[in-house]
Amino acid sequence: MDKDWLQNPKVIEFKKDLTDVSSQKLDASMISSFKLHEKNEKFLSKRLSLMILKDKISSGESLVLDELSIDYFLRIIIDNPLLKFYSLIPEEDNRQRYYIDKDEKFVELLSYDYLLSNDKSTFKKTNSSYIGQLQSSLADCKEFNLGNVSYNESSIKNKLLKYCEVKTGQTYVSKSIKSQKVFSVFGDARLGGVAVNLIGVGMRVILPRNFGRNYVDVEIKPLAIQNKAILKLPIFEFSSGGSIQHNKFKFLYGAGLGGSITPHVWVIPTVGFMWNDKFAIEFRRNYQLGNKERDDMNFNFVRLRYNVFTLK
Repeated sequence: MDKDWLQNPKVIEFKKDLTDVSSQKLDASMISSFKLHEKNEKFLSKRLSLMILKDKISSGESLVLDELSIDYFLRIIIDNPLLKFYSLIPEEDNRQRYYIDKDEKFVELLSYDYLLSNDKSTFKKTNSSYIGQLQSSLADCKEFNLGNVSYNESSIKNKLLKYCEVKTGQTYVSKSIKSQKVFSVFGDARLGGVAVNLIGVGMRVILPRNFGRNYVDVEIKPLAIQNKAILKLPIFEFSSGGSIQHNKFKFLYGAGLGGSITPHVWVIPTVGFMWNDKFAIEFRRNYQLGNKERDDMNFNFVRLRYNVFTLK
């Protein structure tokens, strides 16, 4: 199943067994929930009323562009006996939404910006109704103080968990998605010019944001082989990027900075492909910074990478 969604899914596609030739599809109206065990994420199906809003309106004009009744899989952030907290990014407008389900009341926490224009000017308006909605939903616990809360997952989640603690006297630990640390070995081969091959090791930290699409790399290349001679010239690289997955293949993209103990610094854009989260081929380009006399430091190279093991 493709787990690299940019938005919440309305349909999931899966195979009961990896050896199956065909896959099955289920939409949010057919099942109540599902879980991604690898990422420790749960999704709940729900029929929602989505308001699609305009970015800009004139005085007296309705802000609502359309209102849709649609089934979606909501990502479960908190599943507590006192309340539930969900996240949604629908493909219809790609706007982050949060929902709270408490005392049999399912409520969308509202926050959005828009431009309002009149005959003289245009200015930005902000709806922060979510603050009042949270205060109203949590008003049954007088000992709890909402305080300042921002419209993001971490801020709202922490406030809701604190409410549960104050309400029950128990400490609740949110089972958040953890980053993964992937350790790899790789070899670089320069394309064109002086033949230089480099060998290195790296650690890729796959971040839990955007369904595990984003990553940062920390790498070191301790050896370079040029004309059959081994050069001990440590090169360090730091980069970040993302991936788009389709079945067992991932398209990789990113950019970073490299440097060495000699005064060389370069920018490195990257694209590549990975298969089965193990083998990767990456195409990179070095752009030398600051040293115009060393044009030979601007070159293309290809990297073959093998992921040795992963810590979750």
